[in-house]
Amino acid sequence: PAAQAADQPSSPRAISVRVVGPQAIEVRWNAPSEGMPVVGYSVKVAGSTAGCSTRRPRCTIDGLTVDREYRFIVTARNAQGKGRPATSAPIFLPAEASPDGFR
Repeated sequence: PAAQAADQPSSPRAISVRVVGPQAIEVRWNAPSEGMPVVGYSVKVAGSTAGCSTRRPRCTIDGLTVDREYRFIVTARNAQGKGRPATSAPIFLPAEASPDGFR
C-alpha cells in the first residue's frame, strides 16, 4: 500500500488565480513533481460544488458571485488515484471587475 500511495500524484504546484470576466476567475497551476503521468485535474471552489475537470493545467470558472472572496482547490489524478489537493491563495471578485485584458 505504501508503494501505491507513492505513485499517486503529489500536489499541484504554483497555483495562480486572476479575474478574467465579470463573474469569472481563471485558475492555473504547474503539474505535480511526483506521480506522473497525470491524466486529469479537478478544480473546486472551496465551500461549493462549483468547479471544473480538465486535462490541462488551467481552467476558467464562471458564474461566480461578485463582491466575495474565493479559494480554489486543485487535485491531480493518475492511474493510481487522486493526489493530495492544493489550495490557491484567496482572490476577491469585485462588484465592478475591470482587470487587465478584460475588455
